[in-house]
Amino acid sequence: MSRRLLLIRVYNLFSLPLPVKLFLSYLFVVLVGAVPTYFYLKQLFLSEFMNDAVARVAGHAQLLGDFLTREPALQTRLTELEHLAPIMTERITYIGVSGRPLFDSSLDDLHGAENQLLKPEVARALGKMPQDEAFNGQEANTGVSRRFSETGQVETLY
Repeated sequence: MSRRLLLIRVYNLFSLPLPVKLFLSYLFVVLVGAVPTYFYLKQLFLSEFMNDAVARVAGHAQLLGDFLTREPALQTRLTELEHLAPIMTERITYIGVSGRPLFDSSLDDLHGAENQLLKPEVARALGKMPQDEAFNGQEANTGVSRRFSETGQVETLY
């Protein structure tokens, strides 16, 4: 008898009114469709945001490169970079042929800076590494990398 009473109580626990059952079924259907859509749109927007950021930074780098190549003297280039760096939102690193940084807008002391030729974005720009498939439509002689910045302690787009 106690077993039958227990089954009746369990059955009564799950017997919900029709409007509640309809609401829960609609909620389930909406969630089944919304969850995959959320993850798809999240990835799509992140990808588009990264591609837009790459295009914007590549355009700024091209303009800066064109501006700096007009001036043949290295010291004048470095002086121009010192004037431009405070008004630019991007970090600027100007490297020499050996890979040693000659200017960095986020570092005051360049003596401890590592060789930039070892960085993936520099190797890609020099054609020594294949371009990253995650960033579509990269310009020629442009290297892009998304990695953790030891200097800034945050994931950064280079």
